[in-house]
Amino acid sequence: DSPNNVAVTAASLSRTLIRPGDVATVNVTVSNAGPFPLKEVPLRLYLRSARSTYTQDRKVSIAAGGLAPFTFELEGLEAGLWQGQVEIEIEDELRFDNRRFLALMSAPPWKVLIVDARMPPNRFGNNRGHDRDVAAPSVSCIYVQVVLYPKLSPVPDLQGVTGQAH
Repeated sequence: DSPNNVAVTAASLSRTLIRPGDVATVNVTVSNAGPFPLKEVPLRLYLRSARSTYTQDRKVSIAAGGLAPFTFELEGLEAGLWQGQVEIEIEDELRFDNRRFLALMSAPPWKVLIVDARMPPNRFGNNRGHDRDVAAPSVSCIYVQVVLYPKLSPVPDLQGVTGQAH
């Protein structure tokens, strides 16, 4: 006895951008439009990145004519773009709706260098430096370049870098 239709009607992420090692939740809704309850039907979450795969399997039960919510907790995803699907593994009359696709990015926080040519006011309330008569540096042009996800290579640590901007 095959059910009329079982479908993954929704699959959504709690967050689409996470930090490596953070936890995200996938909320899934499964519908059983058939006249019989379903017991122990395989539901699979499958994600892949450029370097790895991630799967979670569970068995679900759904009442006849009912909707059932399920959650998957994503943990330990390394940095990268993760794409995949949630799929209910059952033979039914309408198989095209047995899966939903999703994607998320796991990336470390961006390191940001802020350049400001103004000197902070000293204890006397002027911008002449701290306890010395120093003029504020002159900056004629600042170039800022942002590169999005360059193979997820780490940004060099720029703390303590001094010098003249060109």
